[in-house]
Amino acid sequence: MGAVLLDYVFKARVAETYSNGQELVRFFSLFYTVVGVATFLVQLLLSRVAVEKLGIAGTVSSLPASLALGSIGAIFLPGLATAFVMRGGETMVRSSLSLIVPSAAATTTMTYTRAA
Repeated sequence: MGAVLLDYVFKARVAETYSNGQELVRFFSLFYTVVGVATFLVQLLLSRVAVEKLGIAGTVSSLPASLALGSIGAIFLPGLATAFVMRGGETMVRSSLSLIVPSAAATTTMTYTRAA
């Protein structure tokens, strides 16, 4: 639910700032390119360290923690830049650190086959 509201606020701020369709396309293409590259770098460089240092629970908790910090930041610094950082950070954490933990079904169900 928090991510949906964050997405709405982000897109509302962008629409307030950029009214031209071409400017909107340019902004969103830049935004999603930056977020995609940052997500890749976090997966590559920080995912193993996060699980080793924080454990699984701490790594999974990084998503609500990033949303909470972003919300506090938005209270004190409202505007497009804060919405950019909040939405980008949430997307990056959701797409990198939150997905590295396997689901419970994948870890508890094992299939063995007998060799013929």
